Amino acid sequence: MGKPIAIVCQRRLPSLTALVALLGGALAAGCAAMTNPALDGIPVRLLPPELRGQSVAGMQPIPLSLLGQQRPDVYRIDAGDVLGVWVEGILGEKNQQPPIHTPVTLGTVDLPPALGFPIQVERDGTISLPQIEPLKVAGMTFKEAENAIRRAYEPQILRPGQNRILVTLMRPRTYHVLVLREDSPTPQQGVVTSTLGGGGPEYVSISRKGTGWDLVLPAYQNDVLTALAKTGGLPGTDAVDAVIIERNATRGSRNFDVIAQEFQANGPPACVTGGPLQRIPLRIRPNTPLPVRPEDVILRDGDVVYIQAREERLFFTGGLLPPGQHLLPRDTDLDVLEAIARVRGPMFSGAFSTSNLAGTMLLPGIGQPTPTLLTVIRRMPDGGQIKIRVDLNRAVKDARERLLVQAGDFLLLQETPEQGIVRYITQTAELPFYYLFHVGPRLFTGVAFGPPGGIAPTGITTMSINTSLSTGFSGNAPSSTTPVPLPIPTGR
Repeated sequence: MGKPIAIVCQRRLPSLTALVALLGGALAAGCAAMTNPALDGIPVRLLPPELRGQSVAGMQPIPLSLLGQQRPDVYRIDAGDVLGVWVEGILGEKNQQPPIHTPVTLGTVDLPPALGFPIQVERDGTISLPQIEPLKVAGMTFKEAENAIRRAYEPQILRPGQNRILVTLMRPRTYHVLVLREDSPTPQQGVVTSTLGGGGPEYVSISRKGTGWDLVLPAYQNDVLTALAKTGGLPGTDAVDAVIIERNATRGSRNFDVIAQEFQANGPPACVTGGPLQRIPLRIRPNTPLPVRPEDVILRDGDVVYIQAREERLFFTGGLLPPGQHLLPRDTDLDVLEAIARVRGPMFSGAFSTSNLAGTMLLPGIGQPTPTLLTVIRRMPDGGQIKIRVDLNRAVKDARERLLVQAGDFLLLQETPEQGIVRYITQTAELPFYYLFHVGPRLFTGVAFGPPGGIAPTGITTMSINTSLSTGFSGNAPSSTTPVPLPIPTGR
């Protein structure tokens, strides 16, 4: 019994040459942890603030009243109105009743009956009446227009106070505008599905159908709010949080048909400083000045309102994360830890990923080190990219290390070189437990240990091992063990 034990005690730990050979084998085999091209990434804590990601949380919709115009107490005459005018003895015979025009309905406006003869208000705000020069009435109420006509005819043409003069609204001015929308009034199957084993969300595609609306808006309803209400309501979550207005778009040879074809082919025109386009944001950050003036929301003849579809904000995953492309939330932030959980990747779980229940993502090994090296490859506005290194262990402890995921980011999860070395050694060398026990008691001094499948005995004062371990394991571990004391070698 003493001889085999003596032989066991004379064994030595693997030499340095053997360890170097193992590391060389890891590199020759192309170990991902050792050949990771993103090892030179910038640590999160060294990033300047402008590269840490822009938050989308906290945006609030602007008050809807800002998109409409305030209704005046009285109607003000302007170019395009058709007035009903009766000037007794001039427009109509004396002692006769003025003609009555039946009321009309224009959109949602119910007009009362109009009296007199139709007179168009010209572009310069004037009306033409018999025997007098064109009379400017723009900006006047109907009563003020009656007094202006009376002053123009009296006393040279009509005797003061002996003639009836009436001014009514026969047809209000209207504004011809076009509304082009890329969002859909009804949902169009936004596909968010997955081909992953664990059912993780993966973005595939979304279908949209643009719509166009040729509107005729009456006076005091020619605003952005009315145009949106008549064409399907406020922009949905699949649209950009902004309204683009192109002023007088039908100038020159362009018409609404040409504009609609341009929109279908190229989308809305880009807003340029000083150009004929105006951008009205629909969501802003709290405590910021409201970006909308009352005149900004008024629509005129030839204006075009664009509602642009929102490009889906995607991020991509690879490495030890389930590969795919995934949607970013529209109104909330997503940091790196939340992104890994969203795609059901391994995170402090011994490298076991719930998105791969059909098989083992990583081969088992002693210790099961969890990969903690996350590299975020971020696109830059100039077309370049930067690599940002995130230590997940740090990110759990310090919220400042939890980098915000941005649209276009590629999240690459890998083991650190140390984790890769540990896994490679335990999987390639396959060091058995009984060999480590035979190395010598100094390796496990003060440690209680039982073979795999057994139960570690309690209250052990000296190192113990099953006698069957000298020949290796066969089958399951025995249900009971007999302690065999190992003599401490001397003379070392």
